[in-house]
Amino acid sequence: MTKLLLLLVAFFFALSLGSFTTVHHVASAAAGGGSAGSGGGGSGGSGTRGGRGGSPGYVNTPSHQQSSSKTSFITLLLFAGVFVGIAKATGNLRPLGLSSRVQHKPKGLDPEVDAFWRDKKLRSRIDTCYIKIQKAWSKQDPDLAAAYMSEGLLQEHKALIAKMKEDKERNVVALVNVVQVKSIYASPDRQEMRVSITSRMIDYIINTETKKLMSGRKFQKGTLEERWWFVKRHGEWVVDQIFG
Repeated sequence: MTKLLLLLVAFFFALSLGSFTTVHHVASAAAGGGSAGSGGGGSGGSGTRGGRGGSPGYVNTPSHQQSSSKTSFITLLLFAGVFVGIAKATGNLRPLGLSSRVQHKPKGLDPEVDAFWRDKKLRSRIDTCYIKIQKAWSKQDPDLAAAYMSEGLLQEHKALIAKMKEDKERNVVALVNVVQVKSIYASPDRQEMRVSITSRMIDYIINTETKKLMSGRKFQKGTLEERWWFVKRHGEWVVDQIFG
């Protein structure tokens, strides 16, 4: 939460910088419409050039254009950096170049089966289930993800977490990204499916009393691949079994 707050502060700072730059250039242009020149003659510049012999007004020279372009580019980079930071902090950034669908081999598949795996809503549901269950596991409160698990898996997680609490252990999971989902099996009635999920996350175990690190790394993501089995419950996919 603290990281997200800092990123939001950085975002508003970048926004303020962009606004200040725009105001600065507008102010320079206004100041440049100079007064009448002392060398004779005409009235002050119209904003594109100064009075003859007097101080020049704002001139939109290549150097000014280049400066403005550089500032706009830097501001754009700041916005992009803040966006990526927020997305990473909330675990909502999908690595570039990876599909938003379940990966499968369509060759030889029945068109209906192919359409089943290609459905973006299916991939979205899988991702949501995965992230919700990981967060609930990290908080040691399986009920937070009860809507995404079968009753059997919910009770299994409750028993495992009860044992961890008894042993004064906590498995901390953070910054979860689902990298890839591959199809394994879908039942003919589309009430069961099995997929392989590859993810990246921070994953470590601490002692809840001493706060000492027992295993894993606090500040480095690792890659995890597991097989997740899903079943339909009340028309929604939920996770029924997880295999390492």
